[in-house]
Amino acid sequence: MEKLLTPDSQGKRQKRILVVDDEEPMRMLIRRIFQADGVVIDTAGNVDDAKRLLMDQVYDVLISDYVFKDDRTGLDLLKFVTEHDPTLPVVMITGEALSALDAVRAMKCGAFDYITKPFEREEFMMIVERAISLGEDKRELVRLRQELQSNFGFQNIVGRSKVMREVFELVQRVAHSAATILIVGESGTGKELVAKAIHHASARKTGPFLAINCGVLPENLLESELFGHEKGAFTGAYKRRKGLFEEASSGTIFLDEIGDITQSVQLKLLRVLQEKEVRPVGGNESIQVDARVICATNVPLEKAIDDGSFRQDLYYRISVVPITIPPLRERREDIPLLVRQFLRKACDVNLRGDMTLSEDAMDMLIHAPWKGNVRELENAIERAVLITDGKVIHKDAFREESMGQIPHAKAENDFESTGGGMLRSKVSSVRERIERENIYRAIKEAGGNKSKAARILGISRGSLYNKIRDLEIDI
Repeated sequence: MEKLLTPDSQGKRQKRILVVDDEEPMRMLIRRIFQADGVVIDTAGNVDDAKRLLMDQVYDVLISDYVFKDDRTGLDLLKFVTEHDPTLPVVMITGEALSALDAVRAMKCGAFDYITKPFEREEFMMIVERAISLGEDKRELVRLRQELQSNFGFQNIVGRSKVMREVFELVQRVAHSAATILIVGESGTGKELVAKAIHHASARKTGPFLAINCGVLPENLLESELFGHEKGAFTGAYKRRKGLFEEASSGTIFLDEIGDITQSVQLKLLRVLQEKEVRPVGGNESIQVDARVICATNVPLEKAIDDGSFRQDLYYRISVVPITIPPLRERREDIPLLVRQFLRKACDVNLRGDMTLSEDAMDMLIHAPWKGNVRELENAIERAVLITDGKVIHKDAFREESMGQIPHAKAENDFESTGGGMLRSKVSSVRERIERENIYRAIKEAGGNKSKAARILGISRGSLYNKIRDLEIDI
């Protein structure tokens, strides 16, 4: 077995494990198992001693017995760890006499995994090594978020590459200004996330953030959405309606795909930016507005200006500060961090517990083309979580994305003909199977109480009943 616990040649600190068990032979056994790999082992015979050690020392994993002779349990330590160091993984050792419900309870309280006495040495080492790897991932994400928060103030944007740091620095400088901003980037690069970051870092953060995709609405509906309309302005206008510029007062309005608006709407938008007022559709009076405008486009607007489809004067108004978001292929060093964030999110949403990626899978993701950028990567991670039965995701779960076999611009029927329909069906069936298993498990743990089962699953009682009906679960 590869010794993942051994300190590397670069002089990084040795891994440190805390073993808590009130039986000295068990503490000594675990010490012998890991000391051969150069791991520092600390031991404690009770919960209170363990807590003192946890306050004084940083550990890579906590290994704890479930039941102690003084009637304390490992759950006491789990609660302590959750409050003081939620990144520390806990492996619970249970006795044969303990029920599966005790193990499930430990997992629900935050344990990474459990193993039953007597255990096989190799299996035990594998569980502990996976726990240490998970802890390292958690600490790296916490460190990165703290760094971004302290340096840039953006918790929802992940990236430590040079190009992304330049974006963060520029956003930080312009966030508190009143300047109109144009964000340029390919589809899926996270333009709206950057717009939200600007809003939340500005003096307008307590005001609303309203977004609209200008490319999906016809001209008359877009005008109504942006500027509002008066009662009777058109068929179906039964009452006056405020537009987004009015509703975004003291806040920010985000106009995505700004290059798709017509010349007529461009002219009206130019007036809003110049005069700080809007005239609702069908109205005779203008209304003063106070909303910061952030625009975005997935194609450079210079060509549209050259061919006359986009007004040059409007371009200069919306691009006082241009920000270019690099595609994922130009910041590949950010991919491992993004993968870990998306993996944790997908596991939480789909109730899959903790999952990891194999080294070959991560290497494939790093070198994949990602024509759909960050959005495509996130979707690929969730799909891999759904179609993977075990806890480790291997490279074959990403074969379609990483080998570029799914054309991104094809029509829906073309996607079906290339096998996309089969993949979608597989994902759907796997999702349903996972949901059924999780619902059965929760109801069993709740002793048949549907309300309690819903709380375990983190959904409402009504949602649980809907899932039982839709999935045709026989309870």
